[in-house]
Amino acid sequence: MGKSNHDETTSSSMSSKDLEKLEKKFKKAEEKMKKAEEKMRVAKEEYEKAQAQAQSQTLAQKQVQEEAPTKGEKKEKKDKKRKRDKDEVEQEPNAEHQSVEVEQVDGTSKIEEQQQDGDGEKAEKKSKKEKKDKKDKKKKTKLEKALEAEATSENNSSNHAKSVEEEGGAKGIFEDGSLSDQAKKNIYYAHLYSISRQPGVEGKTDGVNWKFSKAKQNWLIRNIFSSEEIPDKYVELVLDYLKTIQGLSKTNLIQSANKIINPPAAPAVTGDVQVEGEAKRDEDTTQEQEKKDTEQAEQVVLPLPDAEKAQSEQIKENLQKERAERLLSIMQ
Repeated sequence: MGKSNHDETTSSSMSSKDLEKLEKKFKKAEEKMKKAEEKMRVAKEEYEKAQAQAQSQTLAQKQVQEEAPTKGEKKEKKDKKRKRDKDEVEQEPNAEHQSVEVEQVDGTSKIEEQQQDGDGEKAEKKSKKEKKDKKDKKKKTKLEKALEAEATSENNSSNHAKSVEEEGGAKGIFEDGSLSDQAKKNIYYAHLYSISRQPGVEGKTDGVNWKFSKAKQNWLIRNIFSSEEIPDKYVELVLDYLKTIQGLSKTNLIQSANKIINPPAAPAVTGDVQVEGEAKRDEDTTQEQEKKDTEQAEQVVLPLPDAEKAQSEQIKENLQKERAERLLSIMQ
């Protein structure tokens, strides 16, 4: 029993000594590792510092080499300078001859500039002429397209061909000297509408597309009763268009036609006004009688221009009534 206790005590004391030894070794090893790390860090810093210095030296040498001219370059510069000085010395005797040549060159340059100015004016005139030709050609092309569209519609409808022939067609409208420019555009508008409503056309032909215009329609409505703006040969064409209008425009047009056919009666004079007028005339009987006697003695006759004017007005009224009747016959 006593022996076993002694063995345990001995083994425990040995194990504690071993631990102490191992701990000391571990600490020494740890210290060595720290020293090694410190040496490594110092060595790394020295290496980086040396590397940076080497790079800076390399850059400095490179800059010096780039800035400093070589011996060959210096020699080449000196040779060029000698040659330039020599050429200047040789050119001095010929200075007068060169000045004469310069004057000749200046004179030639002036002549060339004048020629260029003349060519520039010609080119400008030519450019203006070309622009004008293009503009005229564009107008002509527009008329040609209208004529082609008209020809296409003629093939689609024989009845329309007959009406176009009677009214002159697009060409006849634009070449009619009796029409104002405004009348040409608006009558052609009605003509184009007539073409667009032919079978197979449906509002569109080659190069021509009819589009509604309120302004053109209003012009036709205002001038349908005017023989100056819309001559007789275009009345049927315009009426064919106006019979398609609807709404308030149609109502107003019918009212205008009725007023032309049956103009409003003049307001009746009341009895009191008549009596007052008769009393006033009685007071001036003597003066009026003397005036009448004088007029009869001179045998005053209505001047011919006034008679012609009255006749012209009557003809104008008759034409307006005729057009109004034709309009009402197709719209009611």
